[in-house]
Amino acid sequence: MLRRRFLQVSTASLAGFGLGACTEDGRAVPDEGQDLGTLDDVRAAIAEGGGSWYVPEARAYLVEVAEEHRVALAAAVAEEVRPGIEAGFLALFQKCPHLGCRVPFCAESGWFECPCHGSRYTPYGEVRRGPADEGMGYFALVVEGDVLRLLPGSVGGIEEGEPVVDVEAAGPHCV
Repeated sequence: MLRRRFLQVSTASLAGFGLGACTEDGRAVPDEGQDLGTLDDVRAAIAEGGGSWYVPEARAYLVEVAEEHRVALAAAVAEEVRPGIEAGFLALFQKCPHLGCRVPFCAESGWFECPCHGSRYTPYGEVRRGPADEGMGYFALVVEGDVLRLLPGSVGGIEEGEPVVDVEAAGPHCV
């Protein structure tokens, strides 16, 4: 194959791959949503993950919302996020609002901590240390019978300011 033809084929292949990967933030949640399992199964997965459960298809983390924090948290988020909180769960988009790095969960602190620039988020996605100036984005969750369903499309996070839920780190931070 001639060099020119090789470059043309390579460029076309990369462009096609890039366009295919440019779905809504790369998430693969179907339009009708994604069943995550029964409420008990989701609780068990979160416990097994040390406080969060990563759902790779959605690029989302699930956490449990303590009953004493549900009212305050529900009042601070978009309406479509509230049913999940009322059921005791929150789904957070993995992407750091600062520059888009994946924000892993730190089992030691129980917080989400961005390895790129050091932003820290409570288990509920509220930013506590910048440079990010807003919290992690949320996904809507609905309960259908005893099954928790994740809906596509993320919703913006809570802007930096007074804490909605005052949560201390459980241990040392990872970042």
